[in-house]
Amino acid sequence: MAINTCHSILSYFRRKGVQLSNDQMVTPLDIMQLPMDFVIDIIKNGRDNLPPEKKKAKFTASDDIFDLEALPSTTIFKDSATLDTTSLQKKWKVPMLMCVDSSPLVIRRDDVNIVIAGSQRGDLVCVDDISGDVLHRSLVSGKIEGDLSYLQSDCTDTETMIFIPTYSSVDRKHKGTAYALHLKGTSLVPSWEHKCVGEIKNKLTAFIYPGSKLSKRLLCATYDGSLTYLDAANGRVLQVAEDLGGAVHADPILIHGNADTTRNLFALVVSCAWKGAVSCVSLAESSFERLWTIDLWTPVYSTPTLSPNSESQVTLCGVDGSVRSIKLKDGVEVWRLDTENRPIFTKCCSLKALKHRTVFGSHDGKLRCIDSDGTVVWNVDVSSPILSSPVTINNDIIFADTSGRVHTVSCSNGLQVHDTLSFGAEIFCSPTVHGGNVYLGCRDSHLHKLQHIGSA
Repeated sequence: MAINTCHSILSYFRRKGVQLSNDQMVTPLDIMQLPMDFVIDIIKNGRDNLPPEKKKAKFTASDDIFDLEALPSTTIFKDSATLDTTSLQKKWKVPMLMCVDSSPLVIRRDDVNIVIAGSQRGDLVCVDDISGDVLHRSLVSGKIEGDLSYLQSDCTDTETMIFIPTYSSVDRKHKGTAYALHLKGTSLVPSWEHKCVGEIKNKLTAFIYPGSKLSKRLLCATYDGSLTYLDAANGRVLQVAEDLGGAVHADPILIHGNADTTRNLFALVVSCAWKGAVSCVSLAESSFERLWTIDLWTPVYSTPTLSPNSESQVTLCGVDGSVRSIKLKDGVEVWRLDTENRPIFTKCCSLKALKHRTVFGSHDGKLRCIDSDGTVVWNVDVSSPILSSPVTINNDIIFADTSGRVHTVSCSNGLQVHDTLSFGAEIFCSPTVHGGNVYLGCRDSHLHKLQHIGSA
């Protein structure tokens, strides 16, 4: 509601040609000029988009350890008798202490897939993919909202590292903490932690520096507008940039250099402040250099993606409902699509079956498919805001909305929803696809596994 309101006010002044002072900031005197019918419309639209009554479910035991011990066992769903009419089937759900907004990981270990997930209460779980049995539970301090990440040399690596982003309002000096844990067997063992001034609400970008298997690296972008470059093996700080144009919510993305560049690795970081600053940095093994920064003048919560069929362009979605493609070289805009003036929080998902097209969801309840030049090919309206990013599995697109439904549509023609599953609570988590299965968290305080029937 806050984002919609702020964006509506700013859009109104721009349409009316009002010259705003103080670097595009709206002042109280400006707001007093707004007509009453416009204010009423903002309030009405905000109320119409309120979430369902069942927003969160949590356990209220006083002690954290006892909370974990008091959690019920995994719920196993029996196979549906109507497999020929459904494309998704619920397999199991594992209870967590609070809502699960972070995308889970699936890691192969000793011929077993282990599903790892975290909740807004800070509890972590390792689950046997087949049986749904809980193999490990533990707690970290702080809320987990950003997606989990990991580093693994190969499938037999016994020193797989898991990275957990958290935020908290308890510690006013350090509101964010990055945790590194080792996955040893089926348990998570703490390795190191790094405290940050700002909250961490995105994924910690983990990678092995090109050409050096020993150089494990981590990028940490926070809500105080800083970017920290860490040695992922031990948490040592390599370099910090303290002003990236405001709070960062989107995941920093890595882009490998090509024949047109003189550098091997880049990172793109975007802010969710009003400026919508986009910064490109060049990464060396133990340092980085900021190459350029541009302002989009709209907050960006959506993680950027490489444009289809182009290693030199990046696609970004904004709170103003715009989708832009910019050049990696200098940030110059190549094309722009303006949708229905509603926020876009999801990232673009490339369609493997149609490499020149991508799909994304919007707060207006529409999933849109666009061509490589930004032309809208089709859209499907599910009448509920889409905050989690869509994913593809075989020739289907899987996406969730905030009313708690998971939808399946065809990659080639999304005008018809093939299948819908209801979970009864909001879904902010972006699904994870692995081996024909879909894993996602829900605000019913559970981690869910779904099977794509076409992949059975």
